[in-house]
Amino acid sequence: MTMGRATIYALVIVPVSFVTAGILVFIAWISGGGRTVATGTVVVVNADVVTLSTRFWVLFVLGVLVLLVWTVINYLSHPAGTPMTQRLGGATPPVWAFAVLLGVTTFHWLFWAIGPGAWNTWLSSQTFWPMNAAIILTVFFASQQGTAARFIGLALWVLFLVVAGIGAYGYFPWSTYWSAATVGSGLRSSSSLSRLPAEVALPIIAGCESGDGSPGSGRQFEADGVTPLRNREGSSAIGKYQIMTSLHEERAKGLGYDIRTEAGNEAYARYLYAESDTLHWEADSRSKACWEPLLARARGTLPSTVTSTHSTVDTTFLVTVRPGQPAEVVMPPNWMIVWWGDKSRFTSRAEWRGQDKVRVFSVRSGVESVEIKIHRYRDPDPNWWRRQ
Repeated sequence: MTMGRATIYALVIVPVSFVTAGILVFIAWISGGGRTVATGTVVVVNADVVTLSTRFWVLFVLGVLVLLVWTVINYLSHPAGTPMTQRLGGATPPVWAFAVLLGVTTFHWLFWAIGPGAWNTWLSSQTFWPMNAAIILTVFFASQQGTAARFIGLALWVLFLVVAGIGAYGYFPWSTYWSAATVGSGLRSSSSLSRLPAEVALPIIAGCESGDGSPGSGRQFEADGVTPLRNREGSSAIGKYQIMTSLHEERAKGLGYDIRTEAGNEAYARYLYAESDTLHWEADSRSKACWEPLLARARGTLPSTVTSTHSTVDTTFLVTVRPGQPAEVVMPPNWMIVWWGDKSRFTSRAEWRGQDKVRVFSVRSGVESVEIKIHRYRDPDPNWWRRQ
């Protein structure tokens, strides 16, 4: 019975491995061409992403070698005169050995091939090794004979799937996936905080990522003044803007930025912000909870439902409006705005959203972009909304 199950499992692993290899070859082909077009969006695959497949080839080959050594030792351990069929029957490794040595590697291989960025983020997290241990235990118990072992295996599978689901949702929120999929097509970050100048937004983000939460408090180095500040939760993020080395260091180097220096970390953060707004920093829910209301306050888009964080001081800021990218400035109750700019290049209109009044600025036809200076201030007049 064991021989049959092991053989079936081995037959499954082989085609899965070839399919995985095919995926990697396809990725390598895309990288060799430099670019591929999908649904109108240009997708660039870096060569370093492909070369990382070496680790999986090595692990898979090592797993096969371990199983072969296991088989040979078991085959030779039988007393002289033992029939060959009996030797072969006892030499085959158990199912759980196939599952652990080949199945787990294949699981990681497929995960990495489908989403290298997501896999690298998981690799850098504190849950990587505990979850791998859970996978191995689950596979082991699920392959054992006996009601108790099978029950434990089933329970571990359910627990693993629940934990994996919760972890995936926490690390990669659906809003972030949506944003990542649409950034290239003109849509911006899911936080709707785009068009806030980098000079205003980045000090706020840095303060929440590596400082005490106040704008401008971000720091690049540990107390020794030399070692780049490490993420306290165990990821590969470093520096003033907590940029993930596993995802961005090679790319940053290719652009001429060394994210281990303060100047390089700052410059690459500006690059990321210009490319995809706040998207890079949205996966960290704790940090986002810190900088999102501060950015909203700076831009004048704080919803009226968030009354506890309304600004008590006037703010002046710039917004840049482009075709298809209007600027929306929200005025909660008792707040007003005034604005300056070349009105021949843009239009504005007002609309109500609940208790908030929203002023929408759009470019006129034929205009590529226009900057508008906006001053937002508190007005205690109960009829504030009638004047604007």
